[in-house]
Amino acid sequence: TIEIEIKIEPTTDTEELRVTAESGGHYRSSSIWLEGKDSQKVHTFEWHGFPAGDYEVTGELIAASGRREVVVRGALPAIASYRTEWWGCAGGGRSPRSCALSRSSPG
Repeated sequence: TIEIEIKIEPTTDTEELRVTAESGGHYRSSSIWLEGKDSQKVHTFEWHGFPAGDYEVTGELIAASGRREVVVRGALPAIASYRTEWWGCAGGGRSPRSCALSRSSPG
């Protein structure tokens, strides 16, 4: 089981939070529909049956127009069971600690 907690700073235009994890042989994606700046700030994604391996994780905040407001990427090693409050910061940080998604240029 993989559990990822993501802290966001939505805008009035924010409509969707999308998280994907991809390795050479496995892909998983989940989306949550949001209610603009009044959306809750913390979201947890839990994926079961996740094979062990090294994953590239991408998080995106998407506006109602389809424009990506924020894109962050990072690495996630998956072992038998792993819980993280990590998020690769826009600056490319890759550590197991909390990091709020903040406004940045899409990558």
